[in-house]
Amino acid sequence: MMQSETMYYPCGVRWQQQDGFLLWQDPPEPARESIWVDTQSMAPLFATAPALAAFAQHLGYELVKQVPPLIDLDSVASWLKNDKKRPLHECLAVWNLFDDVGAGTGKPFAGNYKTPLRNRVFDLLYADSGPWQTPSKAQWPLAEQTLLRDILTQGFALWQQHVCWQA
Repeated sequence: MMQSETMYYPCGVRWQQQDGFLLWQDPPEPARESIWVDTQSMAPLFATAPALAAFAQHLGYELVKQVPPLIDLDSVASWLKNDKKRPLHECLAVWNLFDDVGAGTGKPFAGNYKTPLRNRVFDLLYADSGPWQTPSKAQWPLAEQTLLRDILTQGFALWQQHVCWQA
């Protein structure tokens, strides 16, 4: 089914031990989905879904009514600092979120630079946590582990530069 206009959705995140909501937009083809940003390339992060809905209404957008899944940035940030067990499902969700932040801001996200090594990393994440999850018990070679850390670290830098809590 061809979409005729941009659809707007709430995007739930857990960041700094708080739940928040971003405005995610899905335009008609050939454009791509992204996080909504203002003219300074900043994405407002709201503490409540009603605050996001009021913001979207102020902009003249109607939010698609849905309860968004929560993307847990804190678990991935914690893994990057502590080197404990990789939260694979969250790593994939955060990777995709950073991709959408990059698309909204027009800033590069390291996860989009396709190379054979990057593709292996994404395939490992997808196999272990994607929608058609099959417990692969795949081994993560050191090069893939290192690249995943590098990509997510750069994504967090992008996030911190372009996403801000709203009062």
